[in-house]
Amino acid sequence: MSLLLLSEKIKLRFPLSQEPEKDYGKPSAAVLVILFTRDGETFVLMIKRARHLERHAGEIAFPGGMSDPDDKDLLQTALRETLEELRLEIAEDSVIGRLTTVTTLSGIKVTPFVSVVADLRGYEINVTEVELALEIPLKELLSTRRENPESKAG
Repeated sequence: MSLLLLSEKIKLRFPLSQEPEKDYGKPSAAVLVILFTRDGETFVLMIKRARHLERHAGEIAFPGGMSDPDDKDLLQTALRETLEELRLEIAEDSVIGRLTTVTTLSGIKVTPFVSVVADLRGYEINVTEVELALEIPLKELLSTRRENPESKAG
């Protein structure tokens, strides 16, 4: 699937302008799903969190983190955290969608935003937060989906 077609589907299904979900007093975080193309193939940028971190050490994740009181909204949280972790400034107008907020096992509400970037070069890992940046072909990432055998009736 082309990045243009995927972008249009995301915009229709997960509009950026949707109303924020109600805050039930849980801590909030935001992440950025960064899609980009290279040599005609679509990739997603993920990180491996530094092993010395207090929370989620060594885990594979999207760039992002906890909201700060100074953040005007969760999109700003995702953009600020991406800049901190990868020294990568993503333009707000490249953000095309807001996915469904999920709550982690530790009770943190995480809101993912999707950004499409024409050319992803020049980011630099902040080693105090990130061990490794991973450029994963989207096709391969999506091929790892498996059905939950427990969800089948029978």
